[in-house]
Amino acid sequence: MSPVNGEQAMTRKLLLKAGTEANVSIGGFQGMINSTREILELDFDLFVGGHADVGDKSDVHEFLAYLEALYSAVVDGIHRGSSLEDMQTEIRLDKYKHFTNYEQWLPLNIEGVYERLMEESGMGWRSDLSQ
Repeated sequence: MSPVNGEQAMTRKLLLKAGTEANVSIGGFQGMINSTREILELDFDLFVGGHADVGDKSDVHEFLAYLEALYSAVVDGIHRGSSLEDMQTEIRLDKYKHFTNYEQWLPLNIEGVYERLMEESGMGWRSDLSQ
């Protein structure tokens, strides 16, 4: 606590997240997961992320869990031979349905992870990664 005009005021650490698009374009979806893990290593009380979302460290932990669950679900779908369209209707991460725009963005998030995996990891063209 810091004295302000003779009163006690709580000092909070604020972390602003910038460059998510840069993280995705440089490191793919795994880059986004990695950068979120790195954020959790920092000391902060309040996080201001993209799309005007504000939360604390527990919210960032929950977002990381969503990213990891999304990634795993898409990888599992690819290994099963599911099409993108099938995954967009089959994958449900309802534990996170309270997220802003969950219903609208989940199919787009699935598509984004799918495209990154197919293009960058070779899941679309490496025979050793198919069933």
